Amino acid sequence: MARKKYKQRKLSAKALKNEVLKIFKRQPKKRFTSKQINNKLKLSNSKDAVNFAIAQLVKEQLVYPMDDGKFKLDKFYNPDQELEKKSYIGKVDMTRSGSAYVIVDGLDQDVFVPAKHVKNALNGDTVEITVVTPPTKRRPEGKIQQVTKRAMTQAVGIFRALNNYGVVMVKSGRTEFEIYIKFKDFNGAEDGNAVLAEITTWGTSQNKTNWGTIVDVMPNITEHEWAMQSIVVQNGFELNFPKAVIKESEALSMDMEEHELMARRDFRSTTTFTIDPLTAKDFDDALSYKELENDLIEIGIHIADVTHFVKTGSALDKEAFERSTSVYLVDRCIPMLPEKLSNNLCSLVPNEDRFCFSAVFKFNNKHKIVDRWFGKTIIH
Repeated sequence: MARKKYKQRKLSAKALKNEVLKIFKRQPKKRFTSKQINNKLKLSNSKDAVNFAIAQLVKEQLVYPMDDGKFKLDKFYNPDQELEKKSYIGKVDMTRSGSAYVIVDGLDQDVFVPAKHVKNALNGDTVEITVVTPPTKRRPEGKIQQVTKRAMTQAVGIFRALNNYGVVMVKSGRTEFEIYIKFKDFNGAEDGNAVLAEITTWGTSQNKTNWGTIVDVMPNITEHEWAMQSIVVQNGFELNFPKAVIKESEALSMDMEEHELMARRDFRSTTTFTIDPLTAKDFDDALSYKELENDLIEIGIHIADVTHFVKTGSALDKEAFERSTSVYLVDRCIPMLPEKLSNNLCSLVPNEDRFCFSAVFKFNNKHKIVDRWFGKTIIH
């Protein structure tokens, strides 16, 4: 069954070139102007980016420029030409049988990898793959050469204590492997415990032993909790923050020094509120309302100023970059930032001063915007 492909709003130069080529391939005898190509793409890439992509295709002799300023697919174009490269980079989508599909940016179809050629790759990993079967009338087939980036850094499993080391048995859904633990890294785990393990060294094709350390022991975990935590870690989300990140977050506080207050517009005396359920803990944004003279109304939209606390290049910044977003499940949230930030300093909780970045608008009595302002604020 064909996989549903995710269409990005803005593509990389390589991906854009491939999308442009697809347009020519669908209508090999038709001539297109660069403007027509741009209209068909419906992407946010600039016209210059589209022109550059067409120029690259001309340079690679895949597209031929016509005298009237139009372009068409070169009559000597070979559809297998795209697969002459030795390798591709893609993301693994494992199947229950142990085989996999590798999603490669730029190829029309996902590459099928038989179980014997998956090596030690796991679901979600980024891998280098060689295509060994050209896509004629069937799906391209390939073999994984190496894992370039692991999607999983932690795993939930059952700990088994042996003589001088232990083993965490990880088995859930499509994932099944072992993590070996040195005695000094047991961290209180006992035989039969459910544990969360940090994977420190992944095995190679020559040495398939994975090594790690126990970061949390969960002796009384319920079946539901086991399932939820397994889902989280197997999709590449870490349950715990690194020690350096926690240490950095714990040192932060609401700095009310005079120079900081002077740099912000003060909204603490303006009626300000959030719209969230009673159970919410992280309040990201708030609204303010104030009636002014001459029948004007001032409305403020206030967003928590995370950058006041998370500085570029810091441990917090790097961890937030890796996580990219908070993940909301049915019964929990896996936050992008430690709790002190996500539920406290960067949460617009009631009855507390908080730093924000705000957009403030003035409306007249006909509900038309007559003034606007953007900048750093402090709200309550």
